[in-house]
Amino acid sequence: MKIKPILIASLLGITSCLSNNKKTNGESNPTENYEQKNTWKTFLKENNVDLFLDVNERPNQFESFMSENRYSNHYYQFAADFPDNWKVDRGNSVFTLYRCYVADSALTLSLIVVPNKVESQEEAKRVDDQFLESPILASCNSMSKKMSEVFMTDYITENTGVKPQDLTMSEVMVRSRNYLKSTYNYIEITEGIPITFIYCSFTTVKFGLTYTFNYSAPEFFYDQAVIDDLVFSANYAKLDY
Repeated sequence: MKIKPILIASLLGITSCLSNNKKTNGESNPTENYEQKNTWKTFLKENNVDLFLDVNERPNQFESFMSENRYSNHYYQFAADFPDNWKVDRGNSVFTLYRCYVADSALTLSLIVVPNKVESQEEAKRVDDQFLESPILASCNSMSKKMSEVFMTDYITENTGVKPQDLTMSEVMVRSRNYLKSTYNYIEITEGIPITFIYCSFTTVKFGLTYTFNYSAPEFFYDQAVIDDLVFSANYAKLDY
C-alpha cells in the first residue's frame, strides 16, 4: 500500500508532539531548494544560532518573538499567535519550530514543520493544490478513510507506545485553507492513576512544507478553543512558486 508523504509528515507531527510531551518541564526562502533535507534545527545550528530558546535575551535574524507569545519565523515566512503566559521552548523533535506548555496542567501546544520530498517548484505546487482539493484524499491516497485511521492508529502505537482511542480524521476549512484534523484520546499513568488525555492536530501543506499544529491536554483541562484560535491566527506568506 502506497502512503503519501503528506500523511507521513502529519504522523511525524503527531509522534513528535507526543515525544515532546514526555519531556515537558540573512533570510532564506524554503522554495529556493526543494532538495534540501535540513530541518529547522539543523538550519539554526549551521547558522550558529543557540537552540536554547529565551525569547527575551536571545533574538536572532530568523525569528521574531513579540509580546503575548506572538511568533514569526522569517525562514519559513510564517507567523502565529500562541497562548499568552505559557512557557516556551523549541521542543525535543528536530521538526519542532516552537512549543508552548503549562507544566503543572500538562498542557502542550507545538508547531511541527516537515519538508516534503518534492524535487521542483512545480511538484510543490501540485502537492499544495491536491491538498487544497481534499486533505484526506491527498494524505491517504488510495486508502479509504477507515483504512487510513487504522494505519494512523497502528503507526502511533508502534512509534510512541501510546494506544489511541476513538481516533477520527476530518477535513476542516479555516480562513479559506483546508486542514486535515485528527483527534483521539489516550491514557497516561501518573503515580499509578490513569489519566485520559485528548490530542488534536491540524495539518496543512504550503510551499513544499507540511505544517502540523498539535495540542495535548488532560480531559478535564482540555479546551478546543486553544488550538482553534492558534490555527485561525496562522499566516503563511504569499510566495510565488
